[in-house]
Amino acid sequence: MRSRHEQERQLVIHNPTSLASDPSVASSWVQNNVAAFWPGVSFRYITVGNEVVPGSLAHYASNLGQISLPYALFTTPGVVIQDGQFGYQNLFDAITDAVYAELDKAGGANVAIVVSESGWPSASTENAQTYNQNLIRHFSFN
Repeated sequence: MRSRHEQERQLVIHNPTSLASDPSVASSWVQNNVAAFWPGVSFRYITVGNEVVPGSLAHYASNLGQISLPYALFTTPGVVIQDGQFGYQNLFDAITDAVYAELDKAGGANVAIVVSESGWPSASTENAQTYNQNLIRHFSFN
């Protein structure tokens, strides 16, 4: 009999971005890295590295100059974007809600979203530090 600790052990796997663009690569990867070990290992999440830009925010992706730095860094003092009944004070929440809205439109209303990475590689050290601290603070209070 396995111990309680072993029974609750779960894995989070991050995989190559090619999985999202090639179904045969994805199928092979799942067979070799998930199916081969299941049910002995409980996989909680499998992340795919492609960035998500929901349809409702796609216009921002083509003109990043429209996104203010304070909005991206969680430092705005109030609502920046009002979308019907929802008001957004930061880009992270706006993108997350937009992903949920797109999933809902596609029939995936019950699909949970897990953010496995956040930030941007070209940020200055100061902006990266501000973003990371504020992201942690944001989730500490929510």
